[in-house]
Amino acid sequence: MIQVHGVIASMVTNFDEHGVVDAAAVKGNVEFLINAGVHGVCVAGGTGEALALDAEDYERLISAAVEGAAGRALIVAGALHAEPRRILECCRVARSAGAQVAMVIPPYFVGLSDRQLKLHLGNVSEAAGLPLIIFNSPMRAGRDMESSLIVEIATSYPNIVGIKEASGSLLKLSQIIADAPDGFAVLQGFDELIVPSLSVGAAGSINSLACVAPNVFMRIYESMEKGDHRTAAHLQLQMLPIAAAIYAETNPVGLKKMLDMLGLHGGPSRPPLHAIASETEGRLKVVAEEIRQLEQLHAGLRHREAAV
Repeated sequence: MIQVHGVIASMVTNFDEHGVVDAAAVKGNVEFLINAGVHGVCVAGGTGEALALDAEDYERLISAAVEGAAGRALIVAGALHAEPRRILECCRVARSAGAQVAMVIPPYFVGLSDRQLKLHLGNVSEAAGLPLIIFNSPMRAGRDMESSLIVEIATSYPNIVGIKEASGSLLKLSQIIADAPDGFAVLQGFDELIVPSLSVGAAGSINSLACVAPNVFMRIYESMEKGDHRTAAHLQLQMLPIAAAIYAETNPVGLKKMLDMLGLHGGPSRPPLHAIASETEGRLKVVAEEIRQLEQLHAGLRHREAAV
């Protein structure tokens, strides 16, 4: 059975100056993240402008990520549509390209009852052809799945192997961990809540800021693994103002600008998203220097700790 755990970076989708998915930029970002040691990457997820991608875009993106990873990290492919036919087509493309896991979301706009949602996810899981993670994001799906429903689905459908829990409720996350079947991976979706989530048994995180500060988030995870809660908590608190600055405008426009500032690959977003305001950009320039210093420090500390 596939293991979903650790730091999984939720990546942006890079577009070139002509609006085409930039495969070279995607591979460059994947290489940067793998060199930092992340356990996986999530493409076409909440940060990846998933609903702005047509079928050709999606295939180009997933293929670039898989080729860039070259078997060195888990690839989670978003399939964040409401219609089963489109979800399963994404799963087919992801499976064919070599992704190991797909991520699905409760259908937005439709307003399914709990029974209908369970049936929907069960049918998708049986036809997907690869393991699934549920993305519980009330902001994006327009509904918040109760912990009891998540546990019921996890128990009923073994091909649903985990959840990205992005409700912001630590109580809900704890209840899922307590009641879900063994091996069901509970992953925090909020950059700001990773340490408390790991402290109650979360398997890891799928988070966007790992794209710009992978060594910081890897050190948080590794410190928690070693029982060094003090270091992990200190780093978590240091990331709070950084998260506030990058998420000051709709994700991923701030994250893309930060990637550009750090010499990585960000680039433009597709409408309805637009470039960040000038005052936001000024704030990000200050934050970029903070990230550079943190990354340099913690990359060095991780290297020394690994050598001991």
